[in-house]
Amino acid sequence: MADALDGLITALADRYTIDVGPDGRPQLLGQGGMASVYLALDRKHHRKVAIKVLRPELAATLGPERFLREVTIAAQLQHPHILPLFDSGQAGGFLYYVMPFVDGQSLGDRLVAEGKLPVVDAIRILRDVADGMAYAHQQGVIHRDIKPENVMLTGRHAVVTDFGVAKAVSDAAGGPQSTLTGLALGTPAYMAPEQAMGDPAVDHRADIYAFGVLAYEMLSGRAPFVAATAQAMVAAKISRAPDSLATVSSEVPPALARIVMKCLATDPAARFQSSEQLLREIEALQTGSGPFPWGIGWKKLAVAGAVAILLMGALGYVALERLKRQRWVREHAIPEIQRLTRAEAYDSAFAVAVRATKLLPNDSALSSLWPKFSAKAVVRTLPPGATVYATAYQDSSGWEPVGITPTDSIRLPHFPRTRIRIAKTGFRPVQLALRPDELTNQPFILDPVDAPDPEMVRVSGGNLDLFMPGLARTNPIPLGAFLMDRYEVTNRQYQAFVVAGGYSKKEYWEHPLLRGGRRLPFEAAMRLFTDKTGRPGPSTWEAGGVPMLFPRPSMTIGRG
Repeated sequence: MADALDGLITALADRYTIDVGPDGRPQLLGQGGMASVYLALDRKHHRKVAIKVLRPELAATLGPERFLREVTIAAQLQHPHILPLFDSGQAGGFLYYVMPFVDGQSLGDRLVAEGKLPVVDAIRILRDVADGMAYAHQQGVIHRDIKPENVMLTGRHAVVTDFGVAKAVSDAAGGPQSTLTGLALGTPAYMAPEQAMGDPAVDHRADIYAFGVLAYEMLSGRAPFVAATAQAMVAAKISRAPDSLATVSSEVPPALARIVMKCLATDPAARFQSSEQLLREIEALQTGSGPFPWGIGWKKLAVAGAVAILLMGALGYVALERLKRQRWVREHAIPEIQRLTRAEAYDSAFAVAVRATKLLPNDSALSSLWPKFSAKAVVRTLPPGATVYATAYQDSSGWEPVGITPTDSIRLPHFPRTRIRIAKTGFRPVQLALRPDELTNQPFILDPVDAPDPEMVRVSGGNLDLFMPGLARTNPIPLGAFLMDRYEVTNRQYQAFVVAGGYSKKEYWEHPLLRGGRRLPFEAAMRLFTDKTGRPGPSTWEAGGVPMLFPRPSMTIGRG
C-alpha cells in the first residue's frame, strides 16, 4: 500500500500536501480497522487537516458512488462536539475523506497514559460526548463505533470523530455483521450485544451502550468485559451483566455509577431510550441538581479546600522540577559540554546541548556555548518547502526535524559530519553527510518521484579541491552537476570488486539502468569510467574517512 499511495499523493497535490516522514513516505497519524490517517496541509485554506484513507479491501467492497453518497449525510452534521467532515472523494484508486486536524490527544492515548481519569474530568468529557450524540441522533445519524480512539481531547473539551462515517461504511459494506466476517468495522469491546450479533434493527441505543463502555473504562481503568476473542466477548455480553461500577471503583459517586450501568443493560429497552435523556442526567451531576453527593454546601467547601491544597502541591512540584532541571543543566550539562568541546568531541557536546536546551530553553549560559562546538547552516532547495532532518552520522534511526527550506536556523556540530535528509512530498528524498562549512549557497535540486533514472541521485556541481599529504595543493577542478548511483559502498566492498577483476571483465559493467534502460556496451562503460590517460579511474574516494558514492556495476560484490 505504501507504494500505491504515491498515486494518491499525486492526485491530491493540487489541493492537499501530505506530510512526509524522514524516509520520504507519508507520515501516519494513526491506523485502525477502517482507515489510515495522514497529516496534510489544505493548500487553499492554509490549514492542517487529517486525511483518512479507507483500507483498499474495504474501498473495493464499497465502491466510490455508494460510499460518497453515504458520507454526504455525515457531512451535514455541524456541532461543537462533533468533528466536521471537510471533503471526501476518490483519488489514485483510494477512497478518502478529510477532517480538521485536532492539536491534542485521543481519549485512548490519555487512558493508556493514566489508566483512569479523575471523576470531574470524566464527567466533563462524558457530557461533551453525550451532547454530540444527542445532536447526531436527532438528525437520524448513528455512529456505531463510539470508543476512546474516536474521541479527541483539545483544551478542556472533547470532540467525537467519524460520526456517521462508520455507519455509512458499515451499511455500504453489508450491515453490522460484517464486523465478524472479515471487515473490522466496529470494535468488539465497545459494541452493543445486538450489534455484535448482526441484528439488522440496530438503532441509536447501540451508541448509548458503547458510551457506557467508554464511561466504565474512564472511571475504573478497565473495560467491563475482557475476553481473548471477539466471539468470547459477545458471549460474555449476552450471558451476564458486568461487575457493578460502584464496587469496582469506590471513588465513583453512586448517581454516576447508576447512569453508566443503565447504559450497559443487555436489553436495549432497559437502557436510556434517547441520548437527550442521557445528556440531561449527566448535566444534572455537573450542576448539583441531581442526586450527586457534592450538592451539600459544606461538602462543596471541603472539596474546594482539597482542590486548593492539591493545586498548591502541584505548583510546588512544578517549581521543584524546574529547580532540578536548572541544577542538572548548570552543574552537569554545561561543564560536560565545555569538557567535550575542549576535547574536540563536538558531536558529543552537541548531543548534550540538545538535551539541555529541551530542559532549559533560552538559558543565556547554555546559549553562549553553542558557537564553540557548532555553526549555523543555510539549507536551500529547488523547489522550497522541504523538511530537513538531521541525525548523528553513526545513528540512522534518530532523525529529528530541524527546519523547513529555505532556512538558516539549522545548527550542525563542527566535526564529524552529520547526516542530513531533505524530504518533500512528490519528490525524491536527498540524504548526505556534511559539516556546516561544507554547505554552500547553491540550492539542492529535488527530482520529482517520476523523474528518470530512479537508481541515481543528483550531485551538485562546484569546485573540487584535491589534496594529498606530501603534495602541493592543486588548483580546484570545476565540476558540473551529475548523477551518481544512490547506493553507498565501503572501501572493503570496493576492494572486493577490484580483486574480482571488476575493471577488466565486461560482464561486470553491464548496467541495465544506464542509457534509458539499455545495457551499456563494455567499451562505452570503460570510456565513462576512465581518466584522461585511458587508465581505469577511481570509482570511489574518501573525504575525512567518510566513504562516498560510486557507480555500482551490475555484479554482486565479492563474486567473480
